[in-house]
Amino acid sequence: QNKYKTNYLSSAFIPTIFLIIFEVTKDFCTWKSGDFINLIVKAYFILVRSFKGLFNRWELVYGSLFINIMLACIFGWILGDVSTEEYNATSFFAVATLFLFIVDIMYVFYLFYTNQVCMKELSRGLYTNFTSWLVANIPLYLLTSVNAVVYSVIVYKLVNLNTQQSIYGYFILYNVVALVAGIMMAEAVVYSVSDVRSSYLAIPGSVIVQFG
Repeated sequence: QNKYKTNYLSSAFIPTIFLIIFEVTKDFCTWKSGDFINLIVKAYFILVRSFKGLFNRWELVYGSLFINIMLACIFGWILGDVSTEEYNATSFFAVATLFLFIVDIMYVFYLFYTNQVCMKELSRGLYTNFTSWLVANIPLYLLTSVNAVVYSVIVYKLVNLNTQQSIYGYFILYNVVALVAGIMMAEAVVYSVSDVRSSYLAIPGSVIVQFG
């Protein structure tokens, strides 16, 4: 009977995602207050370490900011003033997002070796994979969001797009979400390969396939 239940649960009738949600929910239901406090403390230490690990790499931080400013100036210079022909400029923003995704390749080295440290600590049982996933890359998301805002403000002003505040806010939000999504895609690629070289090779191809 147990074997039948196992085969049934692993069948194609129940998507894997529902099984994962069920297992996670079951684990949370068995937790006590001390387990939640333990999770919060470990998440705090992982978050603080991630902030220090990222922002101590000032070359990466300033380099990412510089390249976003440079790309913004290049696209602003190419497009020029499009206040009277916005529809003709729309297609360029998809290309700009493509290049911004490819720029995420600069984070590969950081993501790969951060993941290596995480895997070693997970093997020692220092914390769970859920705890690491929850907070480990928040600093990188914040850095990417700041870069996206800087890029958006520069491009918007240089190409003289619509002056409505709602459209201005949408344009900034669009670029923030797009860049964070690019980082998440880079994470998925980095965590799926066994060495840094494969990550550098796979990310540009993945970006082009996504936009293709």
